[in-house]
Amino acid sequence: MKKLNVLRAAALVLFVSLFASCSDNDNSSTDENNNLVEEHFDYTYDGQDVPVTILQAVRSEDRFAVNATTANGQQSIEIEFNKYGDLGEVIAITSSNWQAGFYYNKSEFFTFTLIEIDEENKTIEGTFSGKVYDEEYDVTSDFNTVSGNFKVVYTDQEPQVAGLHFDAKINGQDWYSTQNIQTGGFFSGSDLELLFVSDDKYELSLITNHDLTAEGTYSFGNTGAMNSLKFYVYDPELGYPTEGVVSNGALTISDKTVGPQYTFLSGTFSFTATNPLTGATVTVTNGTFKSAYENY
Repeated sequence: MKKLNVLRAAALVLFVSLFASCSDNDNSSTDENNNLVEEHFDYTYDGQDVPVTILQAVRSEDRFAVNATTANGQQSIEIEFNKYGDLGEVIAITSSNWQAGFYYNKSEFFTFTLIEIDEENKTIEGTFSGKVYDEEYDVTSDFNTVSGNFKVVYTDQEPQVAGLHFDAKINGQDWYSTQNIQTGGFFSGSDLELLFVSDDKYELSLITNHDLTAEGTYSFGNTGAMNSLKFYVYDPELGYPTEGVVSNGALTISDKTVGPQYTFLSGTFSFTATNPLTGATVTVTNGTFKSAYENY
């Protein structure tokens, strides 16, 4: 079923103080080695050039956020991605609207190219083009088009929680989650689902239970029971992912730490699944994670 109106469990991976110290940019900046770096951010919204002058970029571990804003603060765009070039979130803001890239299967609706990460000069360079929607889970909602290219200096910031990730190999190809949401777990003893997407057609999820899940290793099939994984593939006819059959799965919870607001889970996983659209066998291996969910 379509997963709307759910809690975005992103508070723990936000980039700290991204907008805390904005300043006008004259298209040049000095990096940590006192080298003069020429910066630029060319941005169009529905084919119209937007004169962004306030540029910021933050790196937090393997994740980046790049933001460009006009001098009057009336228009801005933010692009979030990882060092592998996988796109996370795109947010375009005008004086009258707030729009985002489609949540699922982003690479079909939005093109992002990571050109270079220069760690010596701390610059990040890329290009982008695609649609931003009024409703990020509804590809039929009203949209506008954005495009541009940038080269900006980034600053390193410590994450609020270190090491958060959810990664695997899908049919032997590296897969890194870029966004996640949390559903369920609203009542004591009930299961909750942590769903993870990258910018491709796949979605993986972890089923756990705040009250009953303990550290250990669990075997699972297509039961949907707690301490198991689910596998989804984006269905273009439906406009959201549909679930495949999972078998021969193993999940290890190596650490569970309960905090006052969030619970942290770490572990590994692997399983075999069937693509619900094609019937092909899909192997998910080398899964590792450190994730978090909000305690209700």
